[in-house]
Amino acid sequence: AGFGNTTIKTYGNSGVAGTTFGNSSNQSFVVGLQGLGTTGSRFTIGAVPATNTAQFNLFTTGNGTGDAVQWKNSSSELLLDMKENGRTSFHGQVKSGFKNSTSTFAFDWDEGNVQKSTATGAQTFSASNAIAGSTYILIIGTPTVTWGSSVKWPGASPPTLAGTTNIITLLYEGQGVYYATSVLNYS
Repeated sequence: AGFGNTTIKTYGNSGVAGTTFGNSSNQSFVVGLQGLGTTGSRFTIGAVPATNTAQFNLFTTGNGTGDAVQWKNSSSELLLDMKENGRTSFHGQVKSGFKNSTSTFAFDWDEGNVQKSTATGAQTFSASNAIAGSTYILIIGTPTVTWGSSVKWPGASPPTLAGTTNIITLLYEGQGVYYATSVLNYS
């Protein structure tokens, strides 16, 4: 199935059912669903060596605590906590997608929140798949950019790009509006 030694298990009131697809590495990939009753649901997914030391659990508590989804490692250390009220907490470093070196000035945010463009000359900013409330970062050189009316700058004035590297930060409000700041002329 493409996961090496793969175990798929479902947990419920009637016991455990599982299927294992294997190779000689004694590694497994576990997917499980447990307890759909009043205590909530658990979904286990992870690359799990024979020692079960790398398992991750993703579960909904469903017990009135306000937790909608939590992601814990095999030591039960909380890594991600998503609340029913929309608040999300990350414990540890968070990596946002990075797309290195596009030669255009058209950005697809589904390819990463941080993107680097090597485009030169006259360019027109365009982007797709933005999500309201998200922050996007561009690493660019010194193209001559037409930002358009959707990108709002402090003082209503886009920066004059200089040097070899410029950082543009965009906060997407929604409905096609970005608020932008810049840090210029890294060398």
